[in-house]
Amino acid sequence: MSIVLSALILAAPDAATLQAIESGQLDRAEELLLTQRERGVWDLDDQMTLAAVCLGKGDLECADYLYRESLKPAPRSALAFFGLAEIARIKGR
Repeated sequence: MSIVLSALILAAPDAATLQAIESGQLDRAEELLLTQRERGVWDLDDQMTLAAVCLGKGDLECADYLYRESLKPAPRSALAFFGLAEIARIKGR
């Protein structure tokens, strides 16, 4: 797991999701998180974890969307700003 991904996943996802992330199975982690979201079992920590997983996979569009979504209606997490800064860095901005 990259150091940036490690830094962005400060929330404690469930055991299966954490195991998938730690073993580099980011597609599986994304699948587990999306299933959780569809069931309505979702909070800001889950949102930040999914955004970090998308960032780790290189899906900058997904990560950007999730980080920006978490800033509405008002900023709720400094991690969102950190994630957006990492996206900008990757894009060379």
